[in-house]
Amino acid sequence: MKFVKINNFWNMFGQPDYKGLDINKFEPGSQLYPANSTYAVVATNEGLSSLPTDIEELTQEQYLEEKNNNQKSSKNLQDTIAELIKETLK
Repeated sequence: MKFVKINNFWNMFGQPDYKGLDINKFEPGSQLYPANSTYAVVATNEGLSSLPTDIEELTQEQYLEEKNNNQKSSKNLQDTIAELIKETLK
């Protein structure tokens, strides 16, 4: 399994561009799409002898750091939404 960062992930129409990677080889649930970022991070079982343009290999530690940061960001957003709902219901 390899961990990769797909740079320039969103095309000019706002659609994802996997740069030729086979999404069927992605480890289910491993995809990370950080908010307000131009990249995605995934774990793949695809046998990549060379990496396509805009794709860089990450270590497992780098992947886990991205995952941790993404979860923190998501938690902060959920907390903000919960606070807004509470304020609205008062």
